[in-house]
Amino acid sequence: MTLTTEQQEEIKKDPANWVSIGGGYRVQGFIDTMMHRVPDAICLDRKNYILTQCKDKKVLHLGCRGDSPKTSGFHEDIIAVAEIVYGIDIVEMDCPNFVQMDLEKDDWVDYFKDKEIDVIVASEIIEHLNNAGMFLEKVHRFGLPVIITVPNAHCQTQYSLLRVGIEYDNASHVAKYSYHTMKNLLDRHDFEIKWFAWLNWFVPYYSKGLLFVVFPREKSE
Repeated sequence: MTLTTEQQEEIKKDPANWVSIGGGYRVQGFIDTMMHRVPDAICLDRKNYILTQCKDKKVLHLGCRGDSPKTSGFHEDIIAVAEIVYGIDIVEMDCPNFVQMDLEKDDWVDYFKDKEIDVIVASEIIEHLNNAGMFLEKVHRFGLPVIITVPNAHCQTQYSLLRVGIEYDNASHVAKYSYHTMKNLLDRHDFEIKWFAWLNWFVPYYSKGLLFVVFPREKSE
């Protein structure tokens, strides 16, 4: 990158404030704001991991119906391995311990608050919601560990198809999440990330999905 005379003079005035990166120079403040280290993590299969974590547990499965061939039948798979599974979805399902409710509008927390639950599964649901923060506030009230998965905004398939003018995304998604944006959302609503992994692709960073195992923190005054 060729620097203008003005840029060269600025760097000379305060060289400690400039960082050489990607063939150019950026001020330290820009890097602090715009560049974020992504953790080194393993790649794993979403379905297998969640089923392992639900084995012999009491599970609350949010958005349990799924809206694609890849997610349909997943609730029944959890039922097959867990001790008991409670399910919520806006679309009716014919299965035990299911309640048809709107995760954003209905008071499903009070409905399930007195149930004995070990873990909450919120897999492939947050990217569909109009208000993800409001949803997380409701989940926080349980005080339980939560398994969250979302599609990866930086998935390799996204970039490959976008080069030919095609956006690859579920028709009902309203948001894309990266590790950084999801971490910000969780932090703002008092969840601590205990574990993170890439999902359903053998290459980190460009995987198809992101997995977060989170625990609620105490709300600050």
